[in-house]
Amino acid sequence: MGVLVIVLGLNSVFHESSAALVVDGRVVAAAEEERFTRRKHAKSATVDTAHFLPEKSIAFCLAEGSVEAADIDRISYSFDPDLRRRKFFVDTMSLPGDWGSRDGEDVFLDSLSKVPGAVRDSLGADVSINYVRHHLAHAASVYYTSCPNDAAILVTDGIGESATTVLFGGDDRQLRVLEEIEYPHSLGFLWEKISTFLGFSEYDACKVMGLSAHGDATVYARAFSEFVRVEGQQYRMDLDVLRFRLPDTEPLAWLLGSRRHPSEPIRQRHADIAAALQDITNKIMLSLVRHIHELHPVKDLGLAGGVALNCTTNYLLKEHGPFENIHIPSAPHDSGTSLGAALQVAFSSEMSGRIQNSPYTGPQFSDDEIRRALAAVPWPAETPGDICGEVADLLCSGAIVGWFQGRMEWGPRALGNRSLLADPRDPVIREIINNKVKHREHFRPFAPS
Repeated sequence: MGVLVIVLGLNSVFHESSAALVVDGRVVAAAEEERFTRRKHAKSATVDTAHFLPEKSIAFCLAEGSVEAADIDRISYSFDPDLRRRKFFVDTMSLPGDWGSRDGEDVFLDSLSKVPGAVRDSLGADVSINYVRHHLAHAASVYYTSCPNDAAILVTDGIGESATTVLFGGDDRQLRVLEEIEYPHSLGFLWEKISTFLGFSEYDACKVMGLSAHGDATVYARAFSEFVRVEGQQYRMDLDVLRFRLPDTEPLAWLLGSRRHPSEPIRQRHADIAAALQDITNKIMLSLVRHIHELHPVKDLGLAGGVALNCTTNYLLKEHGPFENIHIPSAPHDSGTSLGAALQVAFSSEMSGRIQNSPYTGPQFSDDEIRRALAAVPWPAETPGDICGEVADLLCSGAIVGWFQGRMEWGPRALGNRSLLADPRDPVIREIINNKVKHREHFRPFAPS
């Protein structure tokens, strides 16, 4: 089959809604819906929103590629409803009408059944839809953009159709499932549960990761072993304690102490709990990486899924894992599945080689557009002759600079095109940015560049 000419990839099944356009095997555009709507995560991850498409992302991708709806060969959607139907089981620890319940699942499947109609309404045309298994879309997002043909791919997140962790092996023809772990044994859901226990939202794993650096993992290591266990090359979680699909945290409180209220000050014990979570994550991921190397002994490993955003764990895998090279896409979380689904559909099993991908796939603006935007705000604007030299002088004087250039990054991390710049030699600069610019917790880190 070779390459399908034009494939539009979509993700809207849970959260982080996004769209990606692949034309002639080339990534033309990819963007997250939240960047246009300014609503974090784009929409609520409820059972009735799988057909809420990323309309603005779709419009951007088509405009960027000068593509009309009638030109699209395939739509790829990063979830497989048929696999979900085969794998679903009722979770006795769930709320009526919500995830895991029978009636909640009926609503979810009904929402998925509305996807073709939503696509037709959005595009004004009928386009064939390929449903790509969620974790396969994750895997494809790193495999086709970065990895050699024989790479191993480890995907770890909250949940797909039913799996929470999938190990893939690549060869010249396709990605093969080597092994998988299914719900309720979910590292991604563990982070969501502990994040809410610590007074944050279920989306605040990044905060907990930052807080963990200030804690002592040994303080709660024994408590964590009561509900998270590494057994050989697998990990297991005790749903009686964790109750992922219930707001109840009483069993956790028996082991970890009282749950933190969002208005409560962050204390040392909260950092110690975060550190214990990070430590068990490191152990689980290192065990999985060693195991996939045993199953598929090659030089290169690709990581995807939300857990691949954990920088601390990623560094540990690089330093102590068995692989020579580790590949991580700029959007390993659910947003990246729209691109992965598009690539999985676009490239046939006979396709060799890899595309040259960039993390800069979003909107960009001309100088005239920027000038018009600046004219609408009450701040002076000028065009220096040596912008890099002037910015360097500003940084040395203690200023914080907003750096805006080229196309927007694909993924949740600032990678130089939409970034804050500051002098890392200043011992208080992190506190200044966190308090006065970002308005966030004092412990939140920044990445050097």
